[in-house]
Amino acid sequence: MKIKDLPKFKRPREKLLEKGSENLSDHELLAILLRTGTKGNSVLDIAKLILRKYKLEGLLSVQK
Repeated sequence: MKIKDLPKFKRPREKLLEKGSENLSDHELLAILLRTGTKGNSVLDIAKLILRKYKLEGLLSVQK
């Protein structure tokens, strides 16, 4: 589902501004950093896939 299709209160950026970072999940915070998805994958889906593959701790050691 595209971010634009989500109700405003569920969109990561709006949620961040309204409730603060402590109320966002790791994948929502990562989605904000990534900024955009790809054709067929929302930025939230991509963030979830990245966290599944690397875990939060592993993101710090990922190299190109």
